[in-house]
Amino acid sequence: MQECWFMRCASREDSACVYLLDNLSKGAGDRVTIGTSQLLQGAGVLDLNTLTGNEESPTTYGDSLFIHELSPAVLLVGPISIQRVLFDMRKIGRNRLADWYAARADHAVANQAGSQQQITDTRYTGLQASLAVLPNAAAAIPSRQIVAPYGGTNTDAASLTSSHTFDIRLIDLAASWAKSLTQGIRPMVVAGRKLHVTIMHTSQVTDMRVSTSTGQWLDIEKAAMTGGDVGDNPIFWESIGMYHNVLMHENSRVPNAVNAAGAVVVNTKRAIFMGAQAVALAFGRYPGEQARFRWLEELRDFGRQLGIGVSSIWGLKKVVFNAVDFGALAIDTYGTDRDTAG
Repeated sequence: MQECWFMRCASREDSACVYLLDNLSKGAGDRVTIGTSQLLQGAGVLDLNTLTGNEESPTTYGDSLFIHELSPAVLLVGPISIQRVLFDMRKIGRNRLADWYAARADHAVANQAGSQQQITDTRYTGLQASLAVLPNAAAAIPSRQIVAPYGGTNTDAASLTSSHTFDIRLIDLAASWAKSLTQGIRPMVVAGRKLHVTIMHTSQVTDMRVSTSTGQWLDIEKAAMTGGDVGDNPIFWESIGMYHNVLMHENSRVPNAVNAAGAVVVNTKRAIFMGAQAVALAFGRYPGEQARFRWLEELRDFGRQLGIGVSSIWGLKKVVFNAVDFGALAIDTYGTDRDTAG
């Protein structure tokens, strides 16, 4: 998981973008429940007025996710009787399995937080179905979806064209929504600083960088507004900058936008604006074991083949409370498709 980009945002603290639950001693297929409550809304009691009978009951919401066992394996064939060669083959197997799991976990977070509900294979969506952006644009509560251009009236990614590229002012708009909505998006806390984070596709980053209009990325760079690195905190590693207290990162796993009918729109990208508890990640445990991952190995064919596998019990889900996305917001823009396989 050290190779997984989104694990930089993971913590057992509920101020992290990826809320980590890994103290579970359960088997595959179990349900994990997450709970939270709204802020109190009452006016309080003045002076000597009676407090008894005027108490406020907190409004609580719950969400849940399932954990399942997911295991990849490799088969190494060759002369493995010499110990040194056997060690080298183990190292090759370990490295490739690490790459596989890191990519799968990154895809899971991007597809869950990016609301890719049209992907039905749950092995790519955190081992449970992905949900649409909630609430949707037709709901009374403001949607958690921004569609380019900035200042326009688009509400459906199907209407995006090549003129609707990523505009840094969309981050202004997302940050404003996060702070002003009644059910807003709490910032994560990094080294004592309150920040949101936006994960952008490579195509969106390129469009933002090449924009020469006043007030866009080039202007900001000329004014030397940088990311403000905080020591060795991993969430700042390789960031492309910080704007409006929003840390910006580039990640090729960011998915395409989805239209109102629930279908993927070609040549579009969905940047993911996240705050605290945008996604929940739960790890189970094998009986008697503490590690998140289990190493599997067996010799075959009279010792001439080595099978290496890894197994983990886990689940990942976008957090939704009261039918509203709790900590994620989608920013849909035009973006060039170069490798649809991702």
